[in-house]
Amino acid sequence: MSRVRGLDGSARGGSGARGRAIGGLAVAALVAVAACAKTTTAGSASSPSPSPSPAPDPAITISVAPVPGVGTVLVNGNGMTLYLLTAEQGGTLACTSAACLHAWPEVTLAAGVSAGIAGAGITPTLLGTVKDAAGGTLVSYGGWPLHTFVGDSGPGTAKGQGLVSFGGTWEVLTASGTGVAPAVPSPVSSAASSPASSPGPSPVVSHAPAVVPTHGAVVPTPTHTPAPLSGTSAPPATTAPPSPAASTPPPQPTYSYGYGY
Repeated sequence: MSRVRGLDGSARGGSGARGRAIGGLAVAALVAVAACAKTTTAGSASSPSPSPSPAPDPAITISVAPVPGVGTVLVNGNGMTLYLLTAEQGGTLACTSAACLHAWPEVTLAAGVSAGIAGAGITPTLLGTVKDAAGGTLVSYGGWPLHTFVGDSGPGTAKGQGLVSFGGTWEVLTASGTGVAPAVPSPVSSAASSPASSPGPSPVVSHAPAVVPTHGAVVPTPTHTPAPLSGTSAPPATTAPPSPAASTPPPQPTYSYGYGY
């Protein structure tokens, strides 16, 4: 076997040089693989994961639901009944005082939100907005600014229907964007509300028997005896005064003159 002199003058075998060359190539290959794996890992770690979309705000979600006593009307995502004020037709705000806004809160959009959310059963094109005096954005439907009522205890109640305050009447809305007029109570007959009055007893008129007048006789005067009222005792009956006896002419005097015949 031939030997090769190295730079240092030492003799080296040919098979050992080839082994070292092969080992160097293997190490270089491992380094390259490790570098690729590191680059891939770094790239995977740098890509962000998509964030979940926020849940819709139920306070500005408008849909319809059946409410006892008023039918299928507009409600928000929490099931609370929504109302219009007849004085706010066309989007002109009339409920602006602190007392009104406390009793009838508006459906207000948060900063950065431009519109309400169309829920089931409504016409999305009727959903709109109006601006208040402070520049806030309010949800409207069919041109009517929407309100809830503080007197409603929960979903399925409409205690504000037909109330008159703050310049108008509060009404629930249908999906067509119109208000539901409050029911008019049936008139109560005055005869049904008070006991029927019965006519009083008719007066009783009694007459004394007719008497044929004679010379010197007194004709009795008819008497009128009213009937006793209910709950009182009858007055004593009155009778006609007795008729005086017919007068007779006084006896004629007898004269005697003393003549004997």
